[in-house]
Amino acid sequence: MPVWSDARVAARTLLRSPGFSLTALLTLVVGMSATTLALTAVNAVLLKPLPVRAPDRVVGITTVGERAVLGQEPVGFGDYADLARDVAAFESVVAHRRMGSVVGAGLDRRIAIGEQVSPGYFTTLGVSFPLGRPFDEADQPGAVVVLGHAAWRRHFGADPRIVGRELAIGDRLRTVVGIAPAGFTGLFRGVAPEFWQPLDDAGGESADDRGSLEWWVHARLRDDATIEQARTQVAVLADSLSRRYPDSNGGRSFALTPLSEASIHPVVSKALARFGAAGVLAVALLLLLVCSVNVAHLVLARAVDGQREMAIRLAVGANRWRIIRPLLAEGILLTGVAAAVALLSTAWIGPMLGELRLPGVPAAVDLHLVPDWRVFVLTVVVVLGSTTVSSLGPALRVSAGLSIVETLKTDSRASAAGGATTWRRLLTAGQAATAMLLLVVAGLALRSLLAVTQVDPGFETRGVVVASVAPALVDRDRDEASRYLSRAAAAVRELPDIEAAGWIQPVPLSLSVRLTRLRLPGHDGAAPHELPLVDVGTAGPGAFGALRVPVIEGRELDASDRSGAVEVALVNEAFVRRFWPDRRRAVGQHFGVGFPEIRTVEVVGVVGDFKNRTLGDVARPMVFTSILQDPAGWQAAALVTRRSPAGPPRMVHLVDAMRAIDPAVPVFDVQPLTARIGGVLLLPRYAATVLGGTGFLALGLVVLGLYGTVSLSVRLRLRELSLRLALGSSRTAIVRLVMRQVLAPVVAGMVFGLLVALAATRVLTALLYGVSPHDPATLAAAALTLLATTAAAGACPAWRATRTNLMRSLQAG
Repeated sequence: MPVWSDARVAARTLLRSPGFSLTALLTLVVGMSATTLALTAVNAVLLKPLPVRAPDRVVGITTVGERAVLGQEPVGFGDYADLARDVAAFESVVAHRRMGSVVGAGLDRRIAIGEQVSPGYFTTLGVSFPLGRPFDEADQPGAVVVLGHAAWRRHFGADPRIVGRELAIGDRLRTVVGIAPAGFTGLFRGVAPEFWQPLDDAGGESADDRGSLEWWVHARLRDDATIEQARTQVAVLADSLSRRYPDSNGGRSFALTPLSEASIHPVVSKALARFGAAGVLAVALLLLLVCSVNVAHLVLARAVDGQREMAIRLAVGANRWRIIRPLLAEGILLTGVAAAVALLSTAWIGPMLGELRLPGVPAAVDLHLVPDWRVFVLTVVVVLGSTTVSSLGPALRVSAGLSIVETLKTDSRASAAGGATTWRRLLTAGQAATAMLLLVVAGLALRSLLAVTQVDPGFETRGVVVASVAPALVDRDRDEASRYLSRAAAAVRELPDIEAAGWIQPVPLSLSVRLTRLRLPGHDGAAPHELPLVDVGTAGPGAFGALRVPVIEGRELDASDRSGAVEVALVNEAFVRRFWPDRRRAVGQHFGVGFPEIRTVEVVGVVGDFKNRTLGDVARPMVFTSILQDPAGWQAAALVTRRSPAGPPRMVHLVDAMRAIDPAVPVFDVQPLTARIGGVLLLPRYAATVLGGTGFLALGLVVLGLYGTVSLSVRLRLRELSLRLALGSSRTAIVRLVMRQVLAPVVAGMVFGLLVALAATRVLTALLYGVSPHDPATLAAAALTLLATTAAAGACPAWRATRTNLMRSLQAG
């Protein structure tokens, strides 16, 4: 068959030219690897369905309406019970929520994120277990657990004998009955639960609980039902609940989203996820374009060298398609091998890159970056595109510009390569434009990272160590937990190397944000959903001193601010500016906080503004209630401790002092504050690493490609350049002549790339901090870097040409 014949000839030809073959193959592997990894990530986030049975029949149900703070929120447990009972279009309905728990015993204890699920969770979803089984009706409440696949591999070495054994979770021993399949992270992509446990200890959840929106709900449609029918029935139910329970369900409704259309998480816009995925894929494809153009330069060089053979074939009757078939076969073989290597490397590297530990979060991001048939199909499309750029285009251009008579008469490669010269210049210009765009994006990402790291957060991070505790996870009640918090903080303050210590929750810049409704005097008649939202936290004595946040007015919270005393709060300066702009004194003012139950607190102090959500955040109004008075403040908290100038705090002594108060209370995430807040730098760091690395890799490829292009051009024009030297031209003049012809397409491409960058980088505005997407310094630096490196790459072969033997060069023509 002609196809197999061409493939065999192409393989033999490539093996006879190992230098060309290896260079082209390695270049394509670089671009293909980046592309297949990006395709795998896009597939994992947007394309690949979750590993459940008939995912198109599963819908997510979220709370929407006037009282939904984030647009789409979880569902109250009572609403879940009504949805499961009263909507005929649903075959079954399940509820689930993430929760933290203590896993293991003794020195192996750790905090882990698990998921609490309603009966029939796994059977409703149709999840296939590789090992063990899901929960069933015969299981005793609180006695069983299913392990996540990633946690099984990470913590238990993928030992199949773990099924049937007991595992300590919280204060109970639970029997492991099954291992979830690889890639199953629940019904949301990304953060993977370490375990699933039944709804047996949901904290007294009942059908009367409608105010706490904590449960994510999914339903499987009946075989004879459509999603539109389900939406109609759910809307009728929502209207009925709104009338029956106006205090909790007034103005509340439900949204149904097919699982196939769901984003990573209901609070994450799918448009945002698509934008991020498209950006990653675009960068990878641009890098592949640079690699393909580099290979196109190499193919042009070989085609020009073989033009005499092409001319002979044409002269004896071969058609042009028969001439370019060998070159096309070589291109397909090279890109195909490169794609195969890239897929294998992605299958090896992807799972490692797909698992990421987040600072301060006891769970891992698990995207299960393993290529599947979708990635394979998309890679085939990419291979065809790369082959067109790297092989088919150059082959068509060289064969189109081929003159049989001239080539056979003169045997001059230079005279026969006029068309190829124009094509090389176009390729160089396109390569320079792509490199310019990538360099600008890389420069902006690096400038943004530099600006973020230099931001003053409003509190002092150096010399501070954070240790988290969770009394509620070991069933300590409010009084027991409050006593523990007071005694543990006092014990830590007595350590010789501790200057200050205090409880706070959440830790500023730890990617944890809490909001509360604020009822000021004059808001008495307003509905809860009409009240303003402000950031809220809890704090204890010494917390702001340890962070060195100044108290502007009044006092800090102290030991007297405990349960039974007048409920108090601190506010920041931004709060005073927004809500009391005309008042000179905030201390003594009263307002209500909380949702749905609002309680009145008295302001006892005003603290300075500091960054709470992100480093790029503006000062937001904030309220801090006493951790010993807040209804939920005792459940979990972080102790911030500042070392004395005498030396660094010894973390072992810190943990020992806290465990001595109550050994059962888990102490976890003991680390410097700089590490705890590292999550706010995660996005700019990854952007700088990925975009910066891609930009400079593209620059290196352009330099290598240009070096090869100039070397070929000089080789083709060696007789002409030697004649100029023989007639009296200086070596410097020869170098300038070559460089003008080299830099012309580079400058043209650079200008075009700059214009594209000015338009394209506007979409990066949301990802940049402290730098404009049109930053003149970054644009100038990118342009100068591209010009300097390409000029250096072109000058070397041009100068080397002036050192050749004139007589030998003239005779060779």
